[in-house]
Order: sequence, then structure tokens, then C-alpha cells
Amino acid sequence: MENKAEGGHLFTPWVKRNVEVSSDRDELKERVKLVFLEKLKGLLSVEGELLQKWENKLDLVCDEITKLKLLKSRNNLVYNVIMKNKEGFEKERDLIRKRIKEFRGGIECVIQHLEEKGFKEEEEGLRVFKIGREFDWNKIHCLMMRECRRLDVCLPIFAFRQQILRQIHYQQVTVLIGETGSGKSTQPVQFLVDSGVTGNGSMVCTQPRKLAANSLARRVQQESEGCYDDTSIICYSSYSSGHKFDSKVVFMTDHCLLQHYMVDKTLSKISCIVVDEAHERSLNTDLLLALIKNLLYHRLDLRLVIMSATADADQLADYFFGCGTFHVSGRTYPVDIKYVPCESIGCLGAGPISSYVYDVVKTVTEIHETEGEGTVLAFLTSQIEVEWACEKFQSSSAIALPLHGKLSYEEQHRVFLSYPGNRKVIFTTNVAETSLTIPGVKCVVDSGMVKESRFEPGTCMSILRICNVSQSSANQRAGRAGRTEPGRCYRLYSESDFEAMPCHQEPEIRKVHLGVAVLRILALGIKNVQDFDFVDAPSAKAIEMATRNLVQLGAVRQKDDAYELTTDGRCHDPISPPFGYRDGT
Repeated sequence: MENKAEGGHLFTPWVKRNVEVSSDRDELKERVKLVFLEKLKGLLSVEGELLQKWENKLDLVCDEITKLKLLKSRNNLVYNVIMKNKEGFEKERDLIRKRIKEFRGGIECVIQHLEEKGFKEEEEGLRVFKIGREFDWNKIHCLMMRECRRLDVCLPIFAFRQQILRQIHYQQVTVLIGETGSGKSTQPVQFLVDSGVTGNGSMVCTQPRKLAANSLARRVQQESEGCYDDTSIICYSSYSSGHKFDSKVVFMTDHCLLQHYMVDKTLSKISCIVVDEAHERSLNTDLLLALIKNLLYHRLDLRLVIMSATADADQLADYFFGCGTFHVSGRTYPVDIKYVPCESIGCLGAGPISSYVYDVVKTVTEIHETEGEGTVLAFLTSQIEVEWACEKFQSSSAIALPLHGKLSYEEQHRVFLSYPGNRKVIFTTNVAETSLTIPGVKCVVDSGMVKESRFEPGTCMSILRICNVSQSSANQRAGRAGRTEPGRCYRLYSESDFEAMPCHQEPEIRKVHLGVAVLRILALGIKNVQDFDFVDAPSAKAIEMATRNLVQLGAVRQKDDAYELTTDGRCHDPISPPFGYRDGT
């Protein structure tokens, strides 16, 4: 047991007795407890290797700040560089201090549990670890080792764990803005489960895409292995009426949770909902937020955490009763942004392939031939472009991998594997913009393009068109190159093009035919669409016109003073009504 507590192995010792004697069991429990207490207190002592490492790091950072304070220069440019470096070191100093304090608090919480010290009733919801009355030595060991990893991995959000838990405990809704590299998609979920702040029901964490839901569930499972029961973290990537909410954490898409809402309007088995990547503002996310807002009036025990790297925190906070917001800076390594506008802008390629796809493949080839080791991640707009680029990129010392939403999970998982002796070159759609950390990415090639569906009033049809990304999306793409080490981002457009891009992407409800939103709202059992509390509300006239159009098409009928879907309306829910019905005739 001493060897396990020191991290020498991961096996769980057990004793097989010929005769069961209660005094022997109690004696063994006390001996094991003493071993763990000695190890835990050793982690907090001055001789503790891990803590000493970070105390030394803190001293070095403080020395750098002192040196910079002594530097003086009459040259404004030099002075500004000195001040910028000093500010960076001061932020690093404060972050290290907070992480050390958080680490001490976590270890002390486990020690208090082992020493069976009581907690004041008012502090019940603020414990970092709510372990339970039984002494599960394997779980305690895994919690201890994970706490050491958290200090060493340096994710910024760990430094704010207790503050985040306190805010979620005392407020029903929290908007958490975590910049790229902060750890906001994987860590808060574990903080909440560890502390028990969110109650006894399941915590559901939604993602816009199946790939993100699956990969995050696996990542959290790996990080918390042994800390919870085997079935405590699961992923439901597609809806099934047989889904059970008896696990601590359930990852799923926002669309999947909407379908569960149609069956259980109170989401009775869920105690906390975490809506991640809210900045994407998909129609499903907006509908989900509106439904949860209404549900919060009736379920005061329900907690909502809205997370994003770039979302407009003020707008979301105002929408949710002026709730509190919490901002965590990111931890990304320096990314050198290079603007390399394509010479072939405006020209069409052969067949369905546009010119920028050729430029992406050409740039990736040049990077592979001229730069050192490291994975290359190139952003395109569609499955066709991705597969064409994989086919055209040829190299004996590199492997080209596709990444898009139509691949199976096994095929998508290939981008996370290692290929000794070969550089990974990943051609992807915007599925890799957020929530995914692909190890070893050193270069990003950004076409600056994205494919989106938009309703054209002139033709009364929804069309897929290629358009420029937003600045926030471009920054998210660049950030993929700085997650685990310094990197470069090659933007195949000019800096002035970047400045001309919109700051944030437009909510989907402003792009699709409003009839799509009306159909989905009615499908959710809401009879009066005019009273629906949209995050970004269309005009009453636009809603009325869309509803009238659906009635004419036979998708909706009026019953008394309300509207409901017809059989045809339920069949055509995902499709823009004019296009869907025209196609069916």
C-alpha cells in the first residue's frame, strides 16, 4: 500500500482472510489511513517535491519581475516591451500562486476527510471533494494523483476552481467564458462532480457536434479514471428513448437534449445542464437556452452553466436575469500569424473544387517540405473538399487524414493517433475549431472560408454557400496551433480581409428560413410562437408571415387560438419548408 501511495503502481491491494475478524479489519483500516495521511501531508510539506518545484518556479518569476522593475529606458518602444514583459510575468506569478493555493486546498480537503473532521453546515456545498462516509482507498488514491497532475499540467481554470464552484453554488445560472487553452471544456465538469455542488441528479454537458461530445467524454473518462464509478461518465451522441440518466455526467449534443425535453418537459432526472460552445449560436442551442430559461422558474434546484471561448457574455447574462459571469484567461503558446493572400482569389478551380482548396494543398505541401516536425491542420469547408485534398496531397513521409462530421467515430479518432516516422496532415472542416485538442499541431492553414446554409428571400429557398469566417472563428482556428507548443498559422487572406470580417458569427436563427424555427418550436409542444422567449427575437410580423406560410403549405394547422404540427409538418421538420415541399411534389 505504501508503494501505491507513492505512485509506484496502480494496483489495488486486497487481503484474503480465512477468518473474518472485525478488529483486524479496523486495524487494517487505521494502518492504511496512516499511510495515506503521511503521503498527503508530505505533499504539503516544505520537502514535498511537487510543491517545491512550483515554489522554485514562483521564485524565478518573481526574480524576473524585480529585474524588469530596475530596467529603465528613454526609448518608448523599448520601454513598452519591458512593461509588456513585466505584465506577462506578473500574470504568471499570480496564476502560479492561485494554483498552489488551490492544490493545498484540495489536498487538505482529502486530509480532513481521512481525519473525519466535520464541516460546518453552511460550508457543505463548498467542499472541493465530497467523498462520502466510506473509505474507498482506490478512489482516494486516484483523487490524490489527479490533484497532483492538475497542479503540474498548468491549466489556468484550476486556479479558479473554488471561485467557480462558489458562484455556481450560490447562483442558478452562470456564464463561464474560458479562453482557448483554459481547460473549460474538460475541467469544470469534473469540479462539479467532485464537489457535489449540483445535487444528486445527472449533469448533462451539451456540445453542438457528435465528434466533440464523444471525444470530450473519453477525455474526461481518462483524466478521472478511478475517481468515480465505471459508468459515471457516458456519452449519448444520438437520441434513444432508452437513455437513462443514472450517471454522474452525460455528454450529448444539444439536439439530443431537445429530443429528451419533448418526452420529459421538466428534465426531472437532471440537476445541472452545461451548455458548451454557446458562441456557435446554432438554432438548437438557442432553442435549448430558451426552454431552460423557462424551466428555471419552475425548478429552483436546476443549475445552468453556459460556457464558451468567445461568446458575448453580456448578452447572455442579460438574457438570463442578469446572472453572474466568470472569465478565465487562456493558456496558449505563442502563435506566429502569417498573412499569405492567395494569388488565385476569385478564380474557380476545376469542377466543384474552388481555387482556395488548391491553395490550401499547395501551402500544406510547402510547409511539409520546408518546416520541421509537427502536425499540420488545414481548414476547408466541406466533405468533398477535405477528401479531394487528402487525395491530392502526396508525400512518402506524411499521412493525410480527413476530419469531418460524416466520418464514423473510429475514422475520426485516427487524427488523435501517432504515426511514427510520418507527419500528420489533417484536412478538416470547422468541426476542429473548438472543443478538440489534437496533440502535436504546430501549423494551421486557414482558408478563411466556411460553408453555411442561408435562406434567400428572393428565391424562397435555403442554399448552402461558401462565405468568410468571423474573426472569432479565425482566432479559434489559429489557437489550434498553440495548444501544446508554439506554432504558426498561415492565413490565406490579407490582414485587411481579417479586419473586415464580422467579430462574431451570426446566430443561425438569422440565417435560416424562420419557418424552420417555427416548426421546431411547435414540435417542442409550444403552442404560441409569438410568446416564445428567443435569445435573438425576430419581429412579430416575421413570425406571423412564417406561420401563415406553414399553414398554406399544410405543415401547420390552427386549433382554437393555438397552432400545431400536421403529419406532414412532423415529416419536414428539419427542412426549409418551401424547398422541402417543392422537392416532394
